[in-house]
Amino acid sequence: MRLFFGFAISLFIILVLDGAVFAQNLSDAPPAQEPARISSVKTRAMGLTVDTKNRASVAQFYREVYKKSAASNGWTGNVSSCRAGANSSAYQDATALRINYFRAMAGLPADVTLKSDLSDKDTKAALMFEANNSLSHGPPASWTCYSKDGAEAAANSNIALGASGPNAIDLYVYDPGSGNYFVGHRRWIFYPRQLVMGSGSTARANALWVFGEHKQEAPNVPFVAWPNAGFTPRQLFTARDYRWSYSISKGDFQGSSVKLSCGGKNIPVRQEQYKAGYGENTLVWVPTFSAGVPVDTACNVEIGNVKISGQTTTQRYSVTFIDGEAQQPGPTEEVKPDQQESVSPWKPAGQKRDGE
Repeated sequence: MRLFFGFAISLFIILVLDGAVFAQNLSDAPPAQEPARISSVKTRAMGLTVDTKNRASVAQFYREVYKKSAASNGWTGNVSSCRAGANSSAYQDATALRINYFRAMAGLPADVTLKSDLSDKDTKAALMFEANNSLSHGPPASWTCYSKDGAEAAANSNIALGASGPNAIDLYVYDPGSGNYFVGHRRWIFYPRQLVMGSGSTARANALWVFGEHKQEAPNVPFVAWPNAGFTPRQLFTARDYRWSYSISKGDFQGSSVKLSCGGKNIPVRQEQYKAGYGENTLVWVPTFSAGVPVDTACNVEIGNVKISGQTTTQRYSVTFIDGEAQQPGPTEEVKPDQQESVSPWKPAGQKRDGE
């Protein structure tokens, strides 16, 4: 597939997440590239894990991983002198942690690391975005602070203006705006084979390299849903227009339809136009909640007419929103005692590639 060049259409949005308000621009997502870069690393140290069937574990994971994946930017660059500089190592660790938090919640391998040479180029891209107050996957050489490294990064990255580091990861996963109806930014973060990425931020811009290195083989993941199946913190889904998404390996959703019910009540949904070419094939829809997502109420999703390897199937799963800030009792009434899984320990930061 050809690289995407030309100016991206920037969308001005207001993001309200976890009590914070951000005014941000988000471009379109970068389409798939071929051939993909395949990592020579066959094994990885264990990344983050969480049992999303255990409500207490999910709440604790939110407080101890998501809430703590923050640090001072420490950017050493300067826009007026076109100096790209770098971010603090703590900020890079926090950004990687935020990526892996979302992946762990979605049931994906959460062992993504950031590569310094890719991050350096991403920082040069972010510098261009801030200097020109604009976004593009193919910035012209006439741009202030233009560099070949920055242009390369722009073509290979999710890009954002008005958000940096961990906040940019939140924005990519949220993926709002009329031009992002197929949640391409989210799909690259949730791509199962994602392994090595890069991230560079200025004070108010970010580039996240999504075509760094992919795993040699796709991990065995039943499906990827966002909001995730099981329990999930309501604090992540405060926006009324939050898009839900579902992907499955070799899935074809061109004729699929979604039904959603919460607490036995049918919830109206608007299905977004189906579009391939960004990570795994993904179905996207927007529920209509008159008073925000229901808390402590099972929301059952049914997706009909999903074709997998030529076979037509119906996919079902359940989502329950909980208060991530509160201490949660017990695992769940939905899991029998003999089915409960032990809570896996998580490592906040500092994951490294094998051999490093």
